[in-house]
Amino acid sequence: MKTLTIILTAIIVTLLWLSCTEQTTNKVALIPERSPADTLLESISTSDDSATRILFGELTLYISGIALWEEPGKGYLSMQGDTGFLYPEIGADAENTVFRVQNNGMFNVEVAQCYRNSITVSDEGALCVISGWKHHQSPWESLRMDEKGIFACIPHNKAEMEKFPAYSKQELKRNIRKHCGEIWLERAFAKRPDELGNPVEVSVNELILRFSYLHPDGKPLTRYLVLEIPLGC
Repeated sequence: MKTLTIILTAIIVTLLWLSCTEQTTNKVALIPERSPADTLLESISTSDDSATRILFGELTLYISGIALWEEPGKGYLSMQGDTGFLYPEIGADAENTVFRVQNNGMFNVEVAQCYRNSITVSDEGALCVISGWKHHQSPWESLRMDEKGIFACIPHNKAEMEKFPAYSKQELKRNIRKHCGEIWLERAFAKRPDELGNPVEVSVNELILRFSYLHPDGKPLTRYLVLEIPLGC
């Protein structure tokens, strides 16, 4: 009788184990596959820091120092050809960006950066960036990897921050109307107290990283990562 009880107990345990295994298998099967867009950016934790992993073409980047936010309709990272766009949160300082590069079999990876200035129109916290017009782009500066394999962005040169191609007042009006609208044109040239300053000014609105490397088949490749610097609402 004791032997029969042991056998029955063993059978019941086996059946329960098989049932749990089947349920687990079914649950795993119900998890949807991730689309390529889902794998573009995901948060990871390293042993000594918190970084964001970006699958960027043939490379993998681990970026820290800035918080990123999801641009409506674009996600965290949007790609246009060989160029990716990242959107730091408002208040984030792009100059604090540090990152590692995993070459994934690519050779001779070189990294450089530059800043881009645009004309902005401000009004009590609201802001319009005329990004579709003229720009000033600072010279490319090579970034050097430190002994820990980290690249750190170089702070922008204050003299470069105010540079912009020459333009006429009529050009300015035409492009404010085109890119911002009639209301912003009125705001740009409305009379205002001197302490509020000029509503039209030059602002640094993009940090651009350039990645140049060699594919194993010998083909040279270049990709760009643009950090859209948040300037206001």
